[in-house]
Amino acid sequence: MKEKLLIILLLFWFTGFAQYSETDLAQATIDIKKISENFDKKNKEFTEKEKELNKFIAEISTNTDPVKANELSEKLIEVQKEKKELNNIYLLFENYKKVYLDKGIPEKTINDLFNHEYSVSESTITDSKGTVEEPKTYLYFGKDQILEESKLTNNKEVNDILKTILKQESESYLGDIIIPKENQRFEFYNKEFKIAGKFYKFKRITFEIQEGFFTDIKVFVFDESGSELLFENRIPVSILRYSNNAPRNFLIFKHFINQNGIVSFKNSEDLKIRLSDVLMYVSRPGYNFIPNDITFDFPTKKENGDFLNKDSSIKYEIKEDTSLQNVVELRAYTDFLGLFADSPNGIVQLQGKGDFYVVPFLLYKSPVDFRILDKISPYVNFSRIEEELRGVETVILPNSNLGIKNSLDLLQKAYLEMGTKVNLINFKFAKELPFRTIFYFPVRYQISDIKIDDEFKSIQGLGLGGGVTFEFKRFNNFGFNYSLEYSKYSYMNYNKIPNFDAPGAFNVFKNEAEVYYHPGKEKKQAIFLRFRTFNNSDTNEAFYQLQFGYRFSIGISDVKAKTQ
Repeated sequence: MKEKLLIILLLFWFTGFAQYSETDLAQATIDIKKISENFDKKNKEFTEKEKELNKFIAEISTNTDPVKANELSEKLIEVQKEKKELNNIYLLFENYKKVYLDKGIPEKTINDLFNHEYSVSESTITDSKGTVEEPKTYLYFGKDQILEESKLTNNKEVNDILKTILKQESESYLGDIIIPKENQRFEFYNKEFKIAGKFYKFKRITFEIQEGFFTDIKVFVFDESGSELLFENRIPVSILRYSNNAPRNFLIFKHFINQNGIVSFKNSEDLKIRLSDVLMYVSRPGYNFIPNDITFDFPTKKENGDFLNKDSSIKYEIKEDTSLQNVVELRAYTDFLGLFADSPNGIVQLQGKGDFYVVPFLLYKSPVDFRILDKISPYVNFSRIEEELRGVETVILPNSNLGIKNSLDLLQKAYLEMGTKVNLINFKFAKELPFRTIFYFPVRYQISDIKIDDEFKSIQGLGLGGGVTFEFKRFNNFGFNYSLEYSKYSYMNYNKIPNFDAPGAFNVFKNEAEVYYHPGKEKKQAIFLRFRTFNNSDTNEAFYQLQFGYRFSIGISDVKAKTQ
């Protein structure tokens, strides 16, 4: 009886978990039926062309006229072109099918909407020489830096070894990014988000993935008049919810360049492009995670200068190195005051930090980039202080016990600090603005030494509070961060030292301004100039630090893409 009850509960849980929304089903019906109609139309055109070709072949079977042979070659090329377009439409259906299967819609429902039996691999047409056209695979290492997998070297044995090395499982499969064929035809949408009855042809797309979002997406297309149009996104799209949000996200018109090269910023009748038409992202099951920041520009080019998507849509397999060295950031700071003055600020400070994402999504139906509890950043900081300056001096209190004269000395001379910063609210009013605002909650655990009878004894404290950071960017590799933080530090409940009274809880107001710069596209090497002030608002005690820092990260994640 217990086993039957358990089975019933599991079936009930699985059924409830696999439910899909009516909105998803309605959108799937619209999308799949539209693709089915295009497939049916193209299939009829292909069938007619094929019949004409067969008829022509029958007519000239006994005729060796060179003119007829050239005409046969032209007709064969036309049929091949129709077949490729038919294959592309079916591949588009397969891509959409993956998306809606992820949303829980049954495969039978999707197949019934398409209602066409077809197989790209079994129906591949041979070229004029009778050879079968095989899809090529490319390894992607950056913009226009591609390597055909089957031609690594001219030595087969070396090729096999290199392929084995390149495919080592030291990296995780992030997912597939799929872009349409060059000049692939799609429909515009109007300001009511309905099909506008006008068409465009796909050219190229560039986008940036940043902190778990497709943040800056630019799509270049040609309209029916031959003018080049640029469309952009308004708000970021979460990479973890891309399959859900992309069909409902629309790119807006920015400007177009007509055939005479004249740029215009007209409204273009409020035309829009649906994001899922020009960019598909499908995560690999079990690897639905957030990559490091990176920018892509697709399609890439072949050696002859042609784009990879000239004849068909392209799938880029995105991989990323997820070893520990690629997620930990290390910095070293040297305090100017510690170098040139008799100051206990720490001649050398080492800091390690990592970012972990909690809720990397936008606020529901937010018209701006507004996130809540998106990230936590645990850190550890070690300061090397000269031994003669390391201990906090104690004084005799009225009750004859020892105490601390200046409470801020415990912060200034802390040699070990651990904690985390939790982003509470993170927002940016517009994509074009060069600054972002973050409200955060800091937790700081600090260890210092106090000096009692020429001996050092450790004393621990905990700081809790709130702060706000303003992030400004001047260039992609040069920026400025400014933080204001108000925290309360407590030492009384964490220390038991005989004849010593830890200071009561005290409030600290902290300012921090940091300028950073990294010379290249990557952030493996960066320098920082940081100025910090600490003020005890209860006693007006204060100290400040002026530090020069260098980032010596063990490594920054290398993202690779392979095309098929």
